[in-house]
Amino acid sequence: MRFYDEIANYYDDIFIPNENQVHFLKTVIGPPSKEVLDIACGTGGYALILSQYGYSVLGIDLDKKMIEKAKQKALNIKQNIEFHVENMLNFKINNTFDTIYCIGNSLVHLKTFNDIKHFFKHIKRRLKPLGKIVIQIINYDRILKYGIDQLPTIYNEQKKLKFTRHYHYHKEKHKISFHTVLSVNNKTITNSIDLLPITSIELEDILRNEGYKEIKMYGDFLFAKYQKDYSYALILTASY
Repeated sequence: MRFYDEIANYYDDIFIPNENQVHFLKTVIGPPSKEVLDIACGTGGYALILSQYGYSVLGIDLDKKMIEKAKQKALNIKQNIEFHVENMLNFKINNTFDTIYCIGNSLVHLKTFNDIKHFFKHIKRRLKPLGKIVIQIINYDRILKYGIDQLPTIYNEQKKLKFTRHYHYHKEKHKISFHTVLSVNNKTITNSIDLLPITSIELEDILRNEGYKEIKMYGDFLFAKYQKDYSYALILTASY
């Protein structure tokens, strides 16, 4: 987790909460004061915004420094919000939730398809009756079909920050090497990590086998129809 510790100080300047994403989450969750779990919450940007709308939010992340940042930001928030260091595969939380979401391409950091199956089996135990999930990843149908090797570079002119992201697919082990370079304040931070690309069909099959229903797929947070060949992202909702 060294890389995430290093970029924790810049995380909010790289990944700025987007109004469309917030609106999407609010629409799926329904009116406050529902209980929400944010898995792989980073520094808590979306969790904090949702709490200010009246939702009761718990954010978890494996990286301690990210959670420290999230807790610092929450000090002046009076609404019901908590942050904990937890592993998404075996978090020990007794609460149940109306909605559980995992966005930011976090799911594909899991190492195997069995891990992904276990993840969905694990979180359904924490859903209330008719509870919903929201999952967002990159569109790997498109990545694999067309050999996409780079994601759009993120710039923050005000902070003089540049974040480049490159993909290299290794067919023999079905993994993508995700190479990143963060340039900021005359400093360069590089990292490489393996991602597990999963297609829309594979993801849907896992969810159906785990008993999820009402599975819907979108190509963006504006509820656009998911198109395998063209959508940048895959956003999936389902209930249990």
